[in-house]
Order: sequence, then C-alpha cells, then structure tokens
Amino acid sequence: MTSYHLILHEDLRAQINRLAAARNENPNSDQAKEYVAAIKALKALRDGRESEYEGKQLGYGPGSHDLRDCAELKVPVFDERSSGGHPLGPSHRATYREFEPMPKVEAGRVVPDPAALPYRHVIAFEHRANDPSAVTGQRLGRIRGLPVRDLAGLGEVVLRSGRSRRMRGPRPTAFRCHPT
Repeated sequence: MTSYHLILHEDLRAQINRLAAARNENPNSDQAKEYVAAIKALKALRDGRESEYEGKQLGYGPGSHDLRDCAELKVPVFDERSSGGHPLGPSHRATYREFEPMPKVEAGRVVPDPAALPYRHVIAFEHRANDPSAVTGQRLGRIRGLPVRDLAGLGEVVLRSGRSRRMRGPRPTAFRCHPT
C-alpha cells in the first residue's frame, strides 16, 4: 500500500480548523461529526486506503468545471433519507488530485528520488448539497463550461467507431486518446 504526502487547500485547512474549534465547544455537534469524518477521510487518503470509501474520477461537461484531473471520496457523515425513507447515501464529498513524487537534483541533474512520496492535493470537503464539484472548480480557478486544454483526452477515450466513453482502468490497445 502506497503512502502519500497530503497538501490541503488553504480554504479546506481553514474549514477543518473551524470544525475542530466547534468540536472542542460541543463534541456532539454536527460540526464535530463532520470534523471526525473529514479527519478519517484525510487519513485514508494519506495511507492509500481510499478504497474503503465509495468514490470516482471526476470529469467535465459543458455546464460544469473541468475536473478530469480530480477524484472524489464519498464520505458518510449524516444518515440522511428521502421523504420515502430511503437512504440517500454518503452525505459528504472529499475531492483531491494526485501527483507523482518530486524528483531531486544531484550534480546539477534532475533524478528520481526513491524516498519521495507521491502527493495528494486535497481541495474540498463538502456536503453533497453544497455542490462539491463547483467548490473544487472554484478553488482551482477553473471556469464553468471552459475545458482546461492540458486535460484534453484525460479520462475519456474514443472508440474506433468514433463514439466516446469514459475510460475505466488501463487503456486497452483498441482505444486511442480523444484528440482535442
């Protein structure tokens, strides 16, 4: 299992500090529950245990922010139910991006650092009703409806028939990246 170095977005760090303060005031509050769940999710991301949560790679559409380089964890905090009594699923989302380890410089050359950890940039922890994808897009400075050129083809493949679909798992040889 790979360990990761976590970097928290400054707004997320401030939010977690507020939740911690609220937890100290009232350990039974909703904010205390959010704090505990957020810390557990962050530890899972740090320790490479994200598979303990439901989650998915995020994407892009004409009415959304381009988040093809991001993923989300679905984090249960509150047991919420529909008017018919059916569970609504995990109430919160933690969004993040993953990066390769940073290399080091030896004798004026950039070389891999075998001791360096890959890192994860954790951007948001929000209730699903607060549109975590929009919060993530705003925090990354992305514009709704505008694709990020550097992310072209990421997370989508074009079949030989010309139809496209989301890529899951390793890229089969029958597919090619979508040219954009």
